[in-house]
Amino acid sequence: MHPLRWVFAIVFCGLGSLYGQVPGDLGFTAASQSVAEDTGTVMIMVELTGSPTDTVRAQLALTTFATATSGADFMSADTVNLTFVPGVAFDTLMVPIMDDADAENDEYFSLRLINPENADISGTAAQIVYIRDNDRLAPAPSGAISLNLLTSYSNTPGAVENSAEIVAYMPATQRLYVANSVNNSLDLVDFSDPAAPAPVNSIDLSALGEITSVAVYDTLVATALANATDPVLDGSIGFFDADGNLLAQVTVGALPDMVTFTPDGSKVLAAIEGQPSDDYLTDPEGAVAIVDLSGGIAGLSQADVTLAGFTAYNAQQATLEANGVRISAPGATVAEDMEPEYITVSEDGLTAWVTCQENNAVAVADLVNDTIVAVLGMGTKDWSLPGAGLDATNVGDEIHIANYPVKGLYLPDAIASYSVGGVTYLITANEGDAREYDAFVDEARLGDTDYELDSAAFPNGDLLKAAIGRMKTLVTEGDTDNDGDFDEIYGMGGRSFTIWDGATGALVYDSGDMLELITSQDPVFGAIFNANEDGIEPKNRSDDKGPEPEGVATGVINGRTYSFLALERIGGVMVHDVTDPVNPVFVQYVNNRSTTTETGDLAPEGLLFIPANESPSGQALLVPRSGAHRWGHDL
Repeated sequence: MHPLRWVFAIVFCGLGSLYGQVPGDLGFTAASQSVAEDTGTVMIMVELTGSPTDTVRAQLALTTFATATSGADFMSADTVNLTFVPGVAFDTLMVPIMDDADAENDEYFSLRLINPENADISGTAAQIVYIRDNDRLAPAPSGAISLNLLTSYSNTPGAVENSAEIVAYMPATQRLYVANSVNNSLDLVDFSDPAAPAPVNSIDLSALGEITSVAVYDTLVATALANATDPVLDGSIGFFDADGNLLAQVTVGALPDMVTFTPDGSKVLAAIEGQPSDDYLTDPEGAVAIVDLSGGIAGLSQADVTLAGFTAYNAQQATLEANGVRISAPGATVAEDMEPEYITVSEDGLTAWVTCQENNAVAVADLVNDTIVAVLGMGTKDWSLPGAGLDATNVGDEIHIANYPVKGLYLPDAIASYSVGGVTYLITANEGDAREYDAFVDEARLGDTDYELDSAAFPNGDLLKAAIGRMKTLVTEGDTDNDGDFDEIYGMGGRSFTIWDGATGALVYDSGDMLELITSQDPVFGAIFNANEDGIEPKNRSDDKGPEPEGVATGVINGRTYSFLALERIGGVMVHDVTDPVNPVFVQYVNNRSTTTETGDLAPEGLLFIPANESPSGQALLVPRSGAHRWGHDL
């Protein structure tokens, strides 16, 4: 019996020597934390679980995933040793935070656990520490002009859903003409007293098509009408008199969107968006419809319609893409892929500029020969540069307008133009947009497992995903070497307004992260920073496109040119003096939605400026419009 017991004892002792007790498990107590710049120190805490009998050691190592600099923004060695004697569950590192006087974006550094002894790193293996800057303040409003709310007007009182997407004004009748897409009607509103708009009539358009836009010149009203049977079929433009009587209708391309007159009223233009069918089996060509009215509305015929398209650019796809134009739909030609969205016309009526949102481009139309003469790529925005930060995740409560190694496509929606010293400048509202169809979706979240980052381009890609993994990205962009992973990351929209040279397309000014900076520090609306239009949860849209600037208009008051920018998500209007296009001045941010309930004027999409000499009150007026309400401001 003794030999057997001895052999058994040897085997048992051997197992103990090999395995002992289960090794301890190491991990940070949190994946991230946030501290104010003037906090003084931040505590980094590592937890040891399990019951190891031997001393446990590991190191904390700084990583290159950082915008804060050791020695300038915080104090830490490249590696720090940790020791856990038996019975000790935590080890901590106190890192000094430097309170500098530099006005900069929020910064961050990160640490990894490495080189464990007698333990496994099975918990949270890395931590990101954000340092909230206390020196960079939003610009103070200049107060050069002041928007004062006159009233809010619903063109469908009591309705659960209400639409006033596009509004036009006729000085001759002192009426507003409203494109009501919910009711599919052209609504006429008495605007003789801007503080008390009153309904006049509502014209049912169901027999003509589905209204998408409206414009006015003198006493003529033009409406863009999508095909009511199928939006991939040709739509039309309907013309009405001041009382809403149909005068003429002409056929244009598929899904006419924004419609506008030239300054002299001789032509009407419509953005022919040409969106595809959900199965992507039909993808109509985008174009600009140009309707010649010089012969009078009574004699208008289909012969007066020209579709200025993009077929001449089909063979130039590589050149366009090299110049920042995005052609991304599967199997589409350039002409099929182009999706015109919004139009602005020069003061002399000879040139039009057309945003093609999904294409990250502005097309230039020659209105003498009725042709597209150029397609200008908007290029990219680098979110790693100073002054171009973003709050990129809807996770957590803290707002961090920080820099990351990601880029953005401007993908502008609305566009406006104005002239300074004989030079025409363009202003774009850089909303961003994705293609989401049954057969083709071009977006994904950065943190998705199948959104694989190139390890050479992003050596700390796991930390980037941990930080802003909820951020929406474009899957059609960024795989520069076509090997299946992403060498660059592209988000949607610039979260900004941009001023461009109309002749060259060169960028003159971009507002950077100013919109998010202003709204985050607003004493009232900072509480719902980047909230959705149908909710009040802050940061709800930070992972998408932030405040989503969608509409833009310009107006001249007392000899100064102002831009008015509508923020679709958090709501409200941002006002800037753009008289000097290189140096715009922030004037005011105004919003009248509730911060506690889903009430007030929500989701402004477009803007109508009425100059003082055309205003019923003799005071310049701003009329933002939205799918929720129409509301008016006195300037």
